[in-house]
Amino acid sequence: MADLGVSEFILVIVAVILGLVIFSFASSYFIPAYSFTNAQQYAISMSNDVFVTLSPPGVSDTGQSSFLGYIYSPGYSGNFTVVPFCVPTSELPAIEILSPQDGASPTFRITLNPSSTGAGQNAKEVAISSVYDINGHLIVNNIKGYEVPGNEPFELEGKIGSNQALILWVIYYSGGYDFRLTYTYSTG
Repeated sequence: MADLGVSEFILVIVAVILGLVIFSFASSYFIPAYSFTNAQQYAISMSNDVFVTLSPPGVSDTGQSSFLGYIYSPGYSGNFTVVPFCVPTSELPAIEILSPQDGASPTFRITLNPSSTGAGQNAKEVAISSVYDINGHLIVNNIKGYEVPGNEPFELEGKIGSNQALILWVIYYSGGYDFRLTYTYSTG
């Protein structure tokens, strides 16, 4: 009789342990997937309200190309990350699939709150480990960008070659993931 109680107790313990193991495996799969999906849905919602403009190039005091940029996002007062890079103008028909690794990435300087006197502060350079499009596809790994506030102008300066186009990605950080919300380009 005592052996029956001990064996039933052992079966209950084994069932509980097995249940915990299955639960931990399921949690380790579903929770990150849910987290990514949640962040992606927020990025999709955000992308519907974000518009970016980039002026035609001017020439700065240093002789480099100078662009004025603006990210319009009503109701959002945080920062975005912008990723500028150059590609040959002949590649512009494939702009949606181009990435910073496909083109040249000259050194850029981004000035926040530019004015006619040249006063303003430099944008903070940030490292981005992975960038996804709003459909959830990984676009690129290990790139650098610049932090700029939404709804404020910024000036982008860099050496842009002839027959080159400047592409500017707008990246939004959501739930631990970086999503490319939109992009634009300007040619010289």
